[in-house]
Formats: sequence, structure tokens, C-alpha cells
Amino acid sequence: LIAQQHHRQLVKRKQAGEDVDMNEPPPMVTKHSDWHFGGYFGELWVYMVPLFIWDRLDPRRHRLIARFGAPTTLQICRDVTFSLLM
Repeated sequence: LIAQQHHRQLVKRKQAGEDVDMNEPPPMVTKHSDWHFGGYFGELWVYMVPLFIWDRLDPRRHRLIARFGAPTTLQICRDVTFSLLM
């Protein structure tokens, strides 16, 4: 699949007038490191569980900070999840 995509890219570049070597090998696919596994099954819960506990134990906390457009617990968890993806 990657080789086909690479070949299509080369054909498009050649049709656009670029000087392209059609025998250029496709880029190598890299495997995710073990850090990603550790991030999802270890570090993610360190951030998310306290947020959910805090949200359930003090549901009226938003009244004090609602004037400033405070993020919801799910928005914070989404941001943490996407930051771990990066």
C-alpha cells in the first residue's frame, strides 16, 4: 500500500514537471516506540482519574470559574490524550 502511494506521488510530481527518479524506494515505515504503550496504559490514567474524581466530588466548582469559560472534564481529558499522541 505504501509503495503504491509512493509511486502515485512520483507520477504526480513527474506530471507536474519535476525531475523525479522513478526508481526511488518508498520511505520506511517506523514502528511506534514503547513510550506510546506506556503513555496510554500508565501516564494517561494518572491525569484522567483525578480529574474525574474531582468532577464527581465537587460538581459545583464550575460556578466559581464559569465566568471565564472553564473547560469541561472531557475537554481536558481530550487535550491530555492528544498531547500524549504527539
